This record gives sequence, C-alpha cells and structure tokens, in this order.
Amino acid sequence: VHYLSKPVFSMGITPSVCDRLEARGILYIGDLIPLSEQHLIETWGVGPVTLEKIKTKMNENGVWFGMDVIRVGSRWFRRKQ
Repeated sequence: VHYLSKPVFSMGITPSVCDRLEARGILYIGDLIPLSEQHLIETWGVGPVTLEKIKTKMNENGVWFGMDVIRVGSRWFRRKQ
C-alpha cells in the first residue's frame, strides 16, 4: 500500500504534532496503523480535531487503524486474507 510509505507530515497536521509523533518513532503513515486511537490521543498535542483529521486522511486513502499490514524495509504490504 503505497500511501503507508508517505511521511506523517504529508497528512497536513501541524509541524509540532509531527515532531511529537516522530519523537515516538512514528515517521510514516504506516507507523500509525498498529496504534489505537487512545494511544494517539495520549500524545501531547494530538486532540480530537487532529485525531479526526488523521482518521479522515487515512480513510480517504483506504487505510485504517488496525489494518492487517506487514512492513518490509520502508514499504508496507497488505496481508492477504
């Protein structure tokens, strides 16, 4: 899934939130997939509005939290059912 290989800043969230996510090791959109919404809300600077923006961007691109993907290098692939 090509979209998951994009950096988190490409989602249009504020630079300060991007910095906090990157400090937690969340560099790519794919790094968000295994996280829960609660985990993100606990990140300082990520409130309900930012969380909704992230979810909307993910859904617009056909991805969601908890999606079954595997990372190989810097790329993500959807697992076949």
